[in-house]
Amino acid sequence: MSDKISCTLKLEEDVYRKFKIMGAMSEKGMSGIFSEWVMNQKLVLPDFPKKKNPPVPKAVPPAEEEIKEIVLAAKAEGMTYEAIADKLGAMGVGTLSGRGSWNKGTISNCLKKWESQEKTLNFKDI
Repeated sequence: MSDKISCTLKLEEDVYRKFKIMGAMSEKGMSGIFSEWVMNQKLVLPDFPKKKNPPVPKAVPPAEEEIKEIVLAAKAEGMTYEAIADKLGAMGVGTLSGRGSWNKGTISNCLKKWESQEKTLNFKDI
């Protein structure tokens, strides 16, 4: 741990002037005079309890098939990826990963994923 601490203080005008004058008259300068004064104050700081962040519950992602049905139906209606994302968000549907929120990129990625799965399945069925 360092012995030096940096801080910014707002001093009364007359107190500031006194430190400035004393600093000008001393080899230590204003910051040296102020530091010395602070060290001699023998300040006792109270111990504050450390703030504990409450655990954030992880959203339980809904079944992928349900989301797939919603997304494909919305796409068939001609909705944009952004509109589909807004719809899922408004419905309170969590993302597949359970993190973040729906946006046009996540919709696009889901559609690409489902499309590649269908191609793979069709290939295996032959």
